[in-house]
Amino acid sequence: MNENAKREVLREAKILEVLKHPNIIGFRDVYKTKNGKMSIVMDYADGGDLHGMIKKKKLQGELWNEDHILNWFTQICLALKHIHDRKIMHRDLKSHNVFLTKNGVIKLGDFGVAKVFNSTISKALS
Repeated sequence: MNENAKREVLREAKILEVLKHPNIIGFRDVYKTKNGKMSIVMDYADGGDLHGMIKKKKLQGELWNEDHILNWFTQICLALKHIHDRKIMHRDLKSHNVFLTKNGVIKLGDFGVAKVFNSTISKALS
């Protein structure tokens, strides 16, 4: 693992470490393995990710009811509000990075390309 990749893993770990919220995947630890790779230990989302859930429902020909979708949407918005209040932009929000628990709790994860701003007026164009 090159130095740049190691810095990126440590940066993601630092971001996750400060984000304590019920709808953001929990950070546990970061460490370097014997073979030089960096690993981040996070909470386990036992329901998989939203992408897999959408795929599964599509294959089964089933639909979610509106209340279920609004519940998940609200949880995602709460997670985004939490990170935006801390001047952090996720920059890779997609169904693969929205994790689920078996009891229906949404957990936003994968902050590898997140951007931390010094102020709310920072340039966020990319």
